[in-house]
Amino acid sequence: MKIVFIEPTPSPNTMKLHLDESLEPGIRKTYTLNNERSAPAWIRGLLQIPGVKSVFHTADFVALDRKGNADWAAILSEVQKQFGQEGVESAWTPESGEASGYGEAQVFVQFFRGIPMQIRVKAGNQEERISLSERFVNAVTEVASATLIKERKLVDYGVRYGELPDIAREIEQELEAAYPPERLKGIVEQAIAHGRSETEFVEQRRALSLDEIRERMKDPDWRVRYAALESLQQPSAEALPLLAEALR
Repeated sequence: MKIVFIEPTPSPNTMKLHLDESLEPGIRKTYTLNNERSAPAWIRGLLQIPGVKSVFHTADFVALDRKGNADWAAILSEVQKQFGQEGVESAWTPESGEASGYGEAQVFVQFFRGIPMQIRVKAGNQEERISLSERFVNAVTEVASATLIKERKLVDYGVRYGELPDIAREIEQELEAAYPPERLKGIVEQAIAHGRSETEFVEQRRALSLDEIRERMKDPDWRVRYAALESLQQPSAEALPLLAEALR
């Protein structure tokens, strides 16, 4: 694996490294020293560089976050050494400061009784909103009640990097994969049974066994593989080899 381009972002504490290899669609991971044991060896190496706070990996790039005002020149020099490279093409210079590039955006998804309804991507004063496909709209309509507005919940989906419309469409694809028809049907049935109960609705989801997940990870459809990984909400130590395999 090699770095093909170094790109600054609007955040002075984040630098983007474009790579010549790509993860499968939908896979994204953030690594720190707290979870470095689950990271590939080359990312563990990046985390050991003085000044590096975290590494975000998705698609064909990683985004490095630095600690405080750590020296980017020193960090990037060490990064290139670890990749066995020097003089990598870069849009960053010590004088460039906050040069333009892919920015950091916060992602939120609005839910009603466990059903995703709308995606919101925010960066500064900019915001991109998109509604999900008709099958999600129909599901919400089927279980809608007088408490629809009260029960809507905005869930933080973390930080992404890129153009806001691109991020929104990426999240849309991931939600489409994570909520196949059978899961959405189950949520609708549970939500209707929940009725007007004052208690908060929580989806009752059958946990897949590791054998089931392992089998689904062999499926040629990335959406099936993504849904299998997404079901690992709190991965056990036994699931780490599966996660490592997915990152290759």
